[in-house]
Amino acid sequence: MTVSSELIAAIANLHLVARTIVSSGTMGIHAGSRHGTSTEFLEHRAYFPGDEIKHIDWRAYAKTQRLHIKRYEDETSLRVILLVDASGSMGFASDKISKLGRASELAAAIAYLTLAQGDSVGLIAGQGTNISNVPVARGVTHLQTLLACLASLEPTGKTDLIQLGQRALDLSRNKNTVTIMLSDLFDPNPSVFDELRLLANKLGDLRILQILDPAEITFPFEQPSTFLSMESDQKLFSHPRTIKAAYLKAMHTFLDKTQRVLHGAGVIFSRTETHEDPRHALQRFISHQASLPRRVIRNA
Repeated sequence: MTVSSELIAAIANLHLVARTIVSSGTMGIHAGSRHGTSTEFLEHRAYFPGDEIKHIDWRAYAKTQRLHIKRYEDETSLRVILLVDASGSMGFASDKISKLGRASELAAAIAYLTLAQGDSVGLIAGQGTNISNVPVARGVTHLQTLLACLASLEPTGKTDLIQLGQRALDLSRNKNTVTIMLSDLFDPNPSVFDELRLLANKLGDLRILQILDPAEITFPFEQPSTFLSMESDQKLFSHPRTIKAAYLKAMHTFLDKTQRVLHGAGVIFSRTETHEDPRHALQRFISHQASLPRRVIRNA
C-alpha cells in the first residue's frame, strides 16, 4: 500500500483538528504536538545543546554514558484512530477498485497527513473476529507498519460497525482523539443507527466517510442475473427490471436516513464513490470539520 504523489500534493495544505481545542496563552487553535509538559511518556531522543536539563534521563545516562531527553506526549496532541471496515461487502467492485481498496487508500492518505503534521495515528481494521490493530504512534517506521496492515486486508465476514467502533474506545485516552470510520455502512443490525449515536457520544469526535460503488447507487444491470450476498450464502435469481424500482427506493431511503441521522448525532459525515478522484473525496471530507462547533477549554 502506497500513497500516490498526486494525493500527497493534494492534501499537503489540509489540517486535521480536534473538535475540542485546548488553548493557553502560548497556543493557537490547532491541537498540535508539544513535548515535555504531560504525563504520558513518548520516547527518548539525543540531547542537544540548549535542551532543558530537567528533561535529561539520568538513569539512561548511567547505563549508556550518553545524554538523552525524555519526550512526553502533551494532552493537546491530536490522536487519530482509523477504523477501516473490511467486511465482505467492502470487496464489491464494478470496475477497477473495490470499496475496501478505496477505503485503504484514503486511510493511508489520512495517516500520512496526520503524521506529517506532527500528530499520532493508529489503525483498527477488519471485521468480526478478524480485526487487526496498529497502536497509536508516530514516525516513518510506524507509517510503514500501518501501510503494510492496510495492504494485507481481505474483505470477509459480516458487517458489525459497533464492534469495530468499540475497539476505538480503548484507545481514546484524551479529549483530542479523532476517530475516523471508513465503511459502506451496510450493517444489517436494525438498531445500528441508535448504536452509532451512542458510540459518537462516547467517542466525542467521530467522523465517518461512507464509500460506495456507483453500481450500488444506480443499479445498471440489464440481463437476468443471480445476485449473491457477499456476507452470507443468500442468492437471488431475477431480471433486474423486476426489482430495480424497489431496490433504488430502498437505497435512496437508506442514504437519506444515514446522512440525516449522522448529522443529527454531530458526526462529521461525507460520502464518496469508488470512481471519484480520491483527492477530491479527501479534500471534501476534511473540509467538513470547519462546519461543526468546537468546545474551547482554557487551561488555568
